[in-house]
Amino acid sequence: MEAVSALQKTDPARAAEMLEHSLAITRSGLGETRRAILALRAAPLEDLGLRGALESLARSSAERFGWELHLDLAEELNGLTPEVEHSLYRIVEEALRNAGDHAAARRLDLSLRRVDSTLELTLADDGAGFTYDPAALDDRFGRGGRHERARSIGGDLSIDTPLGRGTRLRLVLKEPA
Repeated sequence: MEAVSALQKTDPARAAEMLEHSLAITRSGLGETRRAILALRAAPLEDLGLRGALESLARSSAERFGWELHLDLAEELNGLTPEVEHSLYRIVEEALRNAGDHAAARRLDLSLRRVDSTLELTLADDGAGFTYDPAALDDRFGRGGRHERARSIGGDLSIDTPLGRGTRLRLVLKEPA
């Protein structure tokens, strides 16, 4: 772009040609980036559906961290938008990673149920817990990121984590009628 700017006064035709070439490269790169992001978002969800993707994620995490795993995932989770599915998946993914890295848990329970027109996600472990202050959420992708994701889909996320008594994450999402 600096070369285009420099040539604009002395060789406007060449500057226009370089500008068009730069725009084409930028558009192509943007298209590739969008395709890559879509592939990262959709792969487990597209291949397995939300229920299967969550089950696979939880089982692989349980194996990796040595947890006793208890799953209660609704058989039918149809009708959710891709944004809701993606956000639920990423919230669970982050919570599982944190439980494995920090909680020293032996047991993990994951539940995703429909109750009337409400979707309820619960993830609980029997680990160490941590000091949690919802008013002090920061911009990191962990705690603050989960809350931001939940809000972006109209959900209410709560975390109960008494020290020494595990952590319980609960997301309630009112589904549109």
